[in-house]
Amino acid sequence: MNNGKNYSLALIEELMSGNKDSIKKIVEAFIKSIPPTLQTMQDASDKGDWVSASKAAHSLKSNIDTLQMVNIHDDIKNIEINGKNGIDLDTLPALVTKVSKEIETAIQQLKLEFSL
Repeated sequence: MNNGKNYSLALIEELMSGNKDSIKKIVEAFIKSIPPTLQTMQDASDKGDWVSASKAAHSLKSNIDTLQMVNIHDDIKNIEINGKNGIDLDTLPALVTKVSKEIETAIQQLKLEFSL
C-alpha cells in the first residue's frame, strides 16, 4: 500500500497511460457503483442469503483487483466461493464486515485524493 492507503492506483495509471482525467473518471465510477453492491452483499449476509452475497462478492472482485486492494482479495474470494458452495458459512459474516469496512475506507480516501 502507499501512504497509508488500502488501495493502489498503479494499475489504473498504467492502463490509462497516466491520463489524469481518465483516472479520475474511473475513480468516480468506482465511488458511484460500488456502494449499492456492497449494501447488497451486507444485506444478504445479514439474512444468511449466501448465494446472493456470493454474487455480490463476485461483482466486487474485479474492482478490488483493479484497485489492488490486496488486503481483502482473499476475503472477497472466500465470500464468493464459500457462499456459493455453502462452505464455512459461520466465517462469512466477519469477512463481509471486514470487506465492507475496507472498501468504505478506500472510497473515503479516494474522495479525498480526487477532491470528490
